[in-house]
Amino acid sequence: MELDRKTWYVRLFFWCLSINDAFTENNTEGYAEYHGTNLCHLTRVMLIYTPVILLLHAVLFGSAVAAITVIPVHLMGFSGYISTVGALVVVAALIYAAKRYRRRQRDNSLGEGLGNRMPYSPKEPSFLALVWRGLVTLKQQTICPLITFADKKEVS
Repeated sequence: MELDRKTWYVRLFFWCLSINDAFTENNTEGYAEYHGTNLCHLTRVMLIYTPVILLLHAVLFGSAVAAITVIPVHLMGFSGYISTVGALVVVAALIYAAKRYRRRQRDNSLGEGLGNRMPYSPKEPSFLALVWRGLVTLKQQTICPLITFADKKEVS
């Protein structure tokens, strides 16, 4: 089965595969892009491996944030910590406002060319239809179907 590389679930698969490759220090993204993969691997990467990796990273990030917020309170005291954080928040808000103001000026100078967008018409099967088709095929054949990725011009 050939899938268009520009559909959202194929892009999500390659994003999840890059996260998995960075975590395991492998290079399976390039292999899957050129040689294809099977539906079992696609669903495993998207529904099991990547959520576990993201959860582990969230726990690590949460621990780091807790270490950054708890230790300075004990060192500087609560009032010193709040005043330091408040000053940092004000500086960040000023930088954000300046960037947003410049972006708004740039967008206004470009004109209104964004209003003429083409309506979205899906031609590829949806992600759930793809997974359901794979589960039905898996149940019938007891193997996972091979999936290759092609550009929209190449997909038949």
